[in-house]
Amino acid sequence: MAVVKAPALSMDASGNLGSICYSKWKGLHVARGAWNGTYQTSDLREEVQDRVATVARAWSGTLNSSDRQRWNDLAKTQVRVSRGMSTYIPCGYQVFLEVNILRLRLGVPISKSPFEGRPEAMLGEVELTYDMPLGEVKINLTEVYDPGSGDYYIDVFRAGPFENAGRHAISGEYRFLKKWDSLSSGFDNTVIALRYYWYKVRWLWEKGATGNFFERQVYTV
Repeated sequence: MAVVKAPALSMDASGNLGSICYSKWKGLHVARGAWNGTYQTSDLREEVQDRVATVARAWSGTLNSSDRQRWNDLAKTQVRVSRGMSTYIPCGYQVFLEVNILRLRLGVPISKSPFEGRPEAMLGEVELTYDMPLGEVKINLTEVYDPGSGDYYIDVFRAGPFENAGRHAISGEYRFLKKWDSLSSGFDNTVIALRYYWYKVRWLWEKGATGNFFERQVYTV
């Protein structure tokens, strides 16, 4: 690095000129070698970027206003949890991206409508109910389309027990509970009564794709 008395660009300007970068440092005009980024993309990164771009173009170019409204209506029924552990309702564009990026990864064409062609990139719901006599939590999967036996798996993670409903589980507190290959129901009989538990459920496909987590809370009473 060199201190200069007459910067090449102007008395106060800064920037690169060829292989030299002019700037100010502690009130002095200095010149140093310009840094050239070494960012290199990968085939996987480009593939992911292409899928995102393709779905984004479909939202603005292929869908009409009625199609977009149907996605917006569907989004209003979805509840998500942010990294800050607060809940929010996504927009239709976000749900459209989530569903159709996964569809492309699975080799399924983009779906214009959220109510048609859900074969593998499906939006599901998870319902949790506690059966007091049996002392177990029933994990019921609803609004899903069976993609075919052997093509998918379901992972279930659990956090808790907690003593109050306001205690939201954080990612490090979840532990793997079980895996099953049925799209009907599962049971957890290792819970304690009068406690709050959080569950995360996601779909995985043999083709290598992973669905979004669905997170729910249950009170064992």
